[in-house]
Amino acid sequence: MVSGPLFDSVNSSVSLPPVYRIDEISLGLTSRPCEKPNDKNIEMIEDSVKQIAKSGKEAIFDAEKLNWMNGHYIRSMDEAELGSLLLRYWDEFPTTDIPKVEPSTSITDISSLIQERLKILSDAAPLIKFFFCDEVKYETSELIQKGMDIDGTNLILSSCLSALEEVIEFTSDYIEASLRALSTELNVKLGQLLGTLRVATTGLKVSPPLFQSMEISGRKRIIKDIQLAMNRLSQKN
Repeated sequence: MVSGPLFDSVNSSVSLPPVYRIDEISLGLTSRPCEKPNDKNIEMIEDSVKQIAKSGKEAIFDAEKLNWMNGHYIRSMDEAELGSLLLRYWDEFPTTDIPKVEPSTSITDISSLIQERLKILSDAAPLIKFFFCDEVKYETSELIQKGMDIDGTNLILSSCLSALEEVIEFTSDYIEASLRALSTELNVKLGQLLGTLRVATTGLKVSPPLFQSMEISGRKRIIKDIQLAMNRLSQKN
């Protein structure tokens, strides 16, 4: 049992009490040997952390360096390994963003979407919480992109609904091709179309890769999200 996540402090340094146990779930470490010569720095930091932990002395670490080291390990992990580590982390440090999740292929796929963005394990939940909720939460006004109005946004949503219902295979490649063609057909900027769709399906203005996220969510869930967004806009009108 670890006493808390190591790198969630907003301070410039992290003070560790003598009883704090450092292990792979708090560090996000893979416990693997360094693979490249330029990993020497990481090896030295890790060895220092382990020595201090053994000594039982209180220590202050540079949070920026620790975050960098943590991010390096996360990015070097196998996708399935990261998914498993996130499940362990959420089990020990529950968050309202993520319900109890069972190991599955989808958690590996989801982890792969955010792996390059993570510095610490707690960074993950806010980026992927939409995968685990029944209804995406956002302000209705966020659906309306810059330069658009309610009618134009409704047209985007209804057109996306029709296009995605007809996509032959609900994979990221087919989804992307369909939506790019739709943007041209509607004569709207791709960023406007995807911005509306991103909010409707993830609740985020900046999300993991949208086409891959939609594929993982599945056609049924995406159609439902778009229909709910259209209902919300109709109430606002």
